[in-house]
Amino acid sequence: MRTDQAFSSYIKREDVPEGQKGLNLTVVGVRKDSIITQEEGEISKWMLDVKELDRPLVLGKTNAGQLAELFGDKEMNNWAGKTFNLYVDENVEFMGKKVGGLRIRASQ
Repeated sequence: MRTDQAFSSYIKREDVPEGQKGLNLTVVGVRKDSIITQEEGEISKWMLDVKELDRPLVLGKTNAGQLAELFGDKEMNNWAGKTFNLYVDENVEFMGKKVGGLRIRASQ
């Protein structure tokens, strides 16, 4: 196991293979938990636990909305067992700068 994976508490873009393939993942459940950010300190976020990885995906508004649309259900408690593809989108912006980030689409 790589050190950047051993000490990461949630899924990051480095966990997703480069290129268009992405990762097909299966939802185990959704929960609320705390994370620490440089910008905001400790904050509460929704986390998506997946079967294939040992750490969760932090859900922001965009990815949660994409999952709701993909699954045809806005109720997060109904998402268990559903699959999706997680990929890196280099066009994701943060604070006005292109930084790349994780996005959701139908399983590939």
